[in-house]
Amino acid sequence: MTRFVFFDVETPNRFNDRISSAGIVVVEDGVTVLEVNYLVNPETRFDAFNIQLTGITPYMVKDAPTFDQLWPNIKHYFEEGIIVAHNATFDLGVLTMVLGHYGLEIPVFQYICTVVLAKRFLNYRRNSLDYLCATLGVLLERHHDALSDAKGCQGIFYHIVEHFGYTDQWAHHFYKPHLRGRSELSLTEQRQYYNKPSNQVTHEKITLKSTTDTVQVKGRTFCLTGDFKYGQKTDVELFILARGGQIVSNITRQLDYLVVGAYGSPLWAYGNYGTKVKKVLEHRRDGYAIEIMLEVDFFSCFDAEQ
Repeated sequence: MTRFVFFDVETPNRFNDRISSAGIVVVEDGVTVLEVNYLVNPETRFDAFNIQLTGITPYMVKDAPTFDQLWPNIKHYFEEGIIVAHNATFDLGVLTMVLGHYGLEIPVFQYICTVVLAKRFLNYRRNSLDYLCATLGVLLERHHDALSDAKGCQGIFYHIVEHFGYTDQWAHHFYKPHLRGRSELSLTEQRQYYNKPSNQVTHEKITLKSTTDTVQVKGRTFCLTGDFKYGQKTDVELFILARGGQIVSNITRQLDYLVVGAYGSPLWAYGNYGTKVKKVLEHRRDGYAIEIMLEVDFFSCFDAEQ
């Protein structure tokens, strides 16, 4: 039996390590056997932005099950099926953070990402869920409703399957991330974390990694951030311009690459990255195909020129 689990989560705040809603569509041998949208009590604060985005309020989830109560009822779908999600590493990343918070075993998930499939087969300039659904004629009843998004992902997936054929090579394995999340903070640290003003942007210091190991310069747009080992930022700009790339100063959804300097910057607001990286991460979450490249990885692509 082939089981696909189309999955989407919504989160209560900017930290994206708790779940306020989970949409699940289970398809077994081509037959839909489950469509459900679970409200979840995340046991944490809500940001106004997330309430506006998802329509989910603290009042709506006050009597909903917590995720540790919900998980035993749904985990077999995730352990025995192939999870399909739009920007799957985001949804699975949130899921593993929540499982870790409650001390639950984190399986090795088998998954397929429809953003990756869209970039490979459809070659559209944008790969956000709402754009692809509109372009392909897939019904998306309400964007950022977890079940609606899961069903939209389902429609995109089967459009690609119908036109290009399915192969098991699409599936990958998602392992527990080795990051110190909020679930590993002490009780005192968590209290400090939760009691910060809602308008104060705070992020755990993370290990930033490149999102790709290849680069196509000609005809692509690049933005730079941080200080570079290669030299002045203008030197890096000239390097890119000489190879047919274009330099822009601001982050937009049309950007192709953000290159992060090896020396960072004392002006970075989030410890080891700044607002440019933050904006790109947000756009990537929404399905926009912007790649992040660390300086060392960017220049290693040109080693053959040396």
